[in-house]
Amino acid sequence: MTSIAMPRLRALAQSAAATLTIGLAVAATPASAAVTYVFNGNVSSGYDETGVFGVAGQQLYGLGLTFTATIVREDLAGAYFIDEPTYSSVGGFLSNSPLHATISINGHTFELGSYLGQQFQDDRPELCGPGCTHEQFDFNAEAYENALDAATGVTTYVNHGLLLSGFGDNQDFLASADYHTLGNLTAADGVNFFGQLFLENYTLNSIGTRTSYAHGVASLTPTSLTVTGVGDPIAGVPEPASWALMILGFGFAGTMLRRRQRCPARA
Repeated sequence: MTSIAMPRLRALAQSAAATLTIGLAVAATPASAAVTYVFNGNVSSGYDETGVFGVAGQQLYGLGLTFTATIVREDLAGAYFIDEPTYSSVGGFLSNSPLHATISINGHTFELGSYLGQQFQDDRPELCGPGCTHEQFDFNAEAYENALDAATGVTTYVNHGLLLSGFGDNQDFLASADYHTLGNLTAADGVNFFGQLFLENYTLNSIGTRTSYAHGVASLTPTSLTVTGVGDPIAGVPEPASWALMILGFGFAGTMLRRRQRCPARA
């Protein structure tokens, strides 16, 4: 069976598509440099439908749950890189995915591959007023699989997604627009943190009967970010393979966004 990572979030897809439209520079062959980002914080709300967090059938609000999420980014030759004065990102999928994540809640740990991870700095005045600088970073990791085992007739479906982000106005918590330079942060640095976790997987037997099911969602409020192994800036020019990767990825983004619009959100 094949595991495919796809994006979940409209904001990431839209910002990535805008990047392609204006033709920013892409480096196809960066040097490898691993950076680890560790988020710690609280689970502010959500719902554990089937016990994935160990509290089946319960709302997560008021339970006092905490989380630790670890994101490891490695610069791979097949990933795409964008480096501009007010915008930068790194992304990829399948074997070229530069991000992988794990998150632990209430003693339960989940692993996520990733499709797209971004950090960007933007000084668009419409976001916070004339003369204001709006800064934001995003990490998006998702594991997606929808595979049929021809030998047994069993279908496996997995859709796990994690978003962790931060934003602020006139705080200068991004040393530059280069995604490598994000450093240790807390709310005291003027960062408004935000996070979401979505978990769903099931199996169907050969006659289409569901034989297993797991589902849970959580809203996350990070309180700190610790960064180790900061690498060097990336810059370069696009190669055909890099453009193909980006275009194909944005197609996946559109597919997932249409699917989300058809499916109502769970409480």
